[in-house]
Amino acid sequence: MHAVQYQAYGGYQENRVVDLPVPMARDGEVLVQMRTVGVNPLDNTFRAGHHPAANAQNLPRIGGQTGVGVVVEKGQSSFAAGDRVIVFGAGFGRTADGTWREYVAASPAALSPVSYRLPGANGICPVSARPDGSRSRHRWRGRDGNGADRRSPGCLDGNLDRQHDSEGTAGAGRRL
Repeated sequence: MHAVQYQAYGGYQENRVVDLPVPMARDGEVLVQMRTVGVNPLDNTFRAGHHPAANAQNLPRIGGQTGVGVVVEKGQSSFAAGDRVIVFGAGFGRTADGTWREYVAASPAALSPVSYRLPGANGICPVSARPDGSRSRHRWRGRDGNGADRRSPGCLDGNLDRQHDSEGTAGAGRRL
C-alpha cells in the first residue's frame, strides 16, 4: 500500500511516498480503503514540528486527520462491506498514523457513515471560507475520472446557491 509519511519534522520536502503493508484490522477495528483524504492546517503544523506532540517518539508518522473511504472489512461493527464512511480518529496524523494512505484500520468510533451519495471520489461536501472568515457548505462542480462534467446533488445544510470549480480550490481531496 502507498502512504505519505515523514521521518523528520520540517517542510513539505519531508513528505515521502512509501510502500507499507496493508494494516490488519485488530479485534474491534474496521478496515477502510481510503478514497479521499484531507489536508488540514494542523497536519502541516504537526509535520513542521510546531505542536506539543511533535517529538521523536511520534516519528515516523503518516499524516492526515480525516478522509472518506469504503469499508473493506467490518469486523464486529455495525458497518457493512461497501459502506462509505468519514474517517476521523483521535490522534490521527499526530500520535497515531493518519489517513494519508490507501488503507486505515480504525475503531468504529472513528468512523461516521456517509448517508448520501456524491459522484466520484468526493465523499463529503467541501467547506470553504468566505471573505469574512465564516464557513459555508456549497455545491461542487468538477470532472469525474472520464472527464465528464459532474455536480454534487447538494449539501446537507441546503445551501445550494453556490457552486465551486473543483479544478482549483473546491476543498476536494486527492487520490493517493
